[in-house]
Amino acid sequence: MKKIEFIIKDQGIGIPDEEIKYLVDPFYRASNRGTVQGTGFGLSIVKRFVDLHKGQMLIESVVNKGTAVTITLPYLQQ
Repeated sequence: MKKIEFIIKDQGIGIPDEEIKYLVDPFYRASNRGTVQGTGFGLSIVKRFVDLHKGQMLIESVVNKGTAVTITLPYLQQ
């Protein structure tokens, strides 16, 4: 089956390993967010979209190095 893959990376503050599993929970924000503003709602919306389209989302992060979010969706040709 063909797939489409999106990879979004940053070189930011990273996210502690023990918190990655909570990032898709609505309103969750990492403990090391500092003064960075946000609602904590974005990744939960993305996860819902990915699930509805039978895709996968992988979040990888290293503190003080950055984060990568990989989204894989099935390619449906009509």
